[in-house]
Amino acid sequence: MRTRHPKGAILTLEDDTEIELPYQWEICGHCRGEGKSSAYLGAFTAEQMREDPDFSDDYRRGFYDRDCDRCGGTGKLAVPDREAMAAEVRDAYDAQCKALRELREDERSERYGDWMDHIYHD
Repeated sequence: MRTRHPKGAILTLEDDTEIELPYQWEICGHCRGEGKSSAYLGAFTAEQMREDPDFSDDYRRGFYDRDCDRCGGTGKLAVPDREAMAAEVRDAYDAQCKALRELREDERSERYGDWMDHIYHD
């Protein structure tokens, strides 16, 4: 589980106590560590790029880049370091990760039904 929290991952216990988890820095896979991305624009075909050379030049130059949505422009993500966690904290963290996965699966199922199950099957 990755986080955008500036100080690392936060584990919230059932009594609303927050524990800052130990973490390691990892290169953001979305922007490949560049901190900028134009992925929000979507994909373009070679034909579309040829049709508008000015746009193509600007796009390749990075004119449309903005801070990466995943890392906030830092090029890195704070990833919880399970090995550095105390056993009880790791157990609570694992339980929270499982609950979040199940919540996302339920939301995805409600939104799309079962027609996308083969795409998101873990």
